[in-house]
Amino acid sequence: MAEPRIWRNKCAETGTRYHRARLVDRNGSVLDQSSFTGTITAKVFDLDGETPETAVYSNASNLISSWVFNSLQTWEDDEGGYNFEGYITSNQVAYEGGHSYRVCFYLQRASGTPGDGVLSILFENKVEWQLGA
Repeated sequence: MAEPRIWRNKCAETGTRYHRARLVDRNGSVLDQSSFTGTITAKVFDLDGETPETAVYSNASNLISSWVFNSLQTWEDDEGGYNFEGYITSNQVAYEGGHSYRVCFYLQRASGTPGDGVLSILFENKVEWQLGA
């Protein structure tokens, strides 16, 4: 089984981090809101903290429409677009410069869909130091 893709980027210590991805099934078909059910869980782990296996932030939402789009949205990464957007604010997580954070979103697939189960979307943020902050 293939390892899940981890979207990596750099970010500042403060502000909101938007996490975007294009969600597709095993056949490459774009997923939409009807592909998911239940709650979407977000967890953030400080990979350089004292307990990297313990989430420093966790939240669940049953508003799938707030996270998953029914059509691809335009973005700068490629011509294909994205259909998932999650965000974490600096009020939710106090990011520390020099640390890396794993941001995980877990979406429950609707039963009867190819690959039903949990879809994990993983991001890794390398936080850069902010001078004067």
